[in-house]
Amino acid sequence: MRKIYFSAVISAMTMFSKGYSMDNTNKFGNSYGYQKYGKETVDAIQANGSVVLEGTKILGLVSVNGSLNAEESAIGSLQVNGQVDLKNCLINNTTTINGSLNADNTKFQKELSVASQKITLGTCSVNSLTIREVNGFDGAQVRYCQMLCMKSFCASYFRFFKQYFLN
Repeated sequence: MRKIYFSAVISAMTMFSKGYSMDNTNKFGNSYGYQKYGKETVDAIQANGSVVLEGTKILGLVSVNGSLNAEESAIGSLQVNGQVDLKNCLINNTTTINGSLNADNTKFQKELSVASQKITLGTCSVNSLTIREVNGFDGAQVRYCQMLCMKSFCASYFRFFKQYFLN
């Protein structure tokens, strides 16, 4: 009788858990620590810690409190509080970064909004760039801003950066 009861309890737990194993929790829920994604398609990512994307396609929002390192990935929307390194990426919707940004050969199709002291954009395509004030910081807001061969970027913007941020 005990074996049948134990088997029924285990079966019920398995049937009603809807597959929320540790793997699914890390992929779709709010995860902590180190997360690494390969060549796969994910609905969205919400993480606290370090996230690595290698050839990953994210349909929706990537929200990270920590660091993001993405290479050859397509991202729906991006929101990061921390360090961001992008290489050969495509961001389809808005990008909001509170922290450092280092992007190389990346295309930002919608607005890129950054609050940072260090921004490096190498061979990037930017539709709209907004540099926001870092709240609570009294020093120079952007100490380092480097733009290398940026496509779709007006010369007037560069003159603005040079006048206010690079001197």
